[in-house]
Amino acid sequence: MYYKLEPKFGKMSIPQYITNFGSFNEMPKPFDKCEMNDFLNKFHAYSPEYIEFRQVIFDGENIHNGLHTIHIYYFHDIAFGLMTEYDMYSNKMKLDVYRIGCKHDYESYKIGRCLTHYKCKKCGYEETIDSSD
Repeated sequence: MYYKLEPKFGKMSIPQYITNFGSFNEMPKPFDKCEMNDFLNKFHAYSPEYIEFRQVIFDGENIHNGLHTIHIYYFHDIAFGLMTEYDMYSNKMKLDVYRIGCKHDYESYKIGRCLTHYKCKKCGYEETIDSSD
């Protein structure tokens, strides 16, 4: 099943690979810190279907620690959050990347010569890929 994100009355449908969408001041769950290359590899091959801006307070922090500026890029099967923080004293920008959603563990089934169906054993996300192009 291909899950299409569509804005609905100012909101979007929650992707199947996210267990808790959170609020404007929370990260969607599950999420883990990852490498920039993880994001760039996905961005190289696909375009995000939806981009969201949040000001996040991480668990264990309070508003006095400051809000973290995060842009979330939702792809068809995973999302990535790019957190940027500017240090005005050193005049440097810090960038962290977070993988949001299930770390899929796919089972694959051949449907045809170049058609393969994938299903995640953890969250149930499904997609069918035609590799004939």
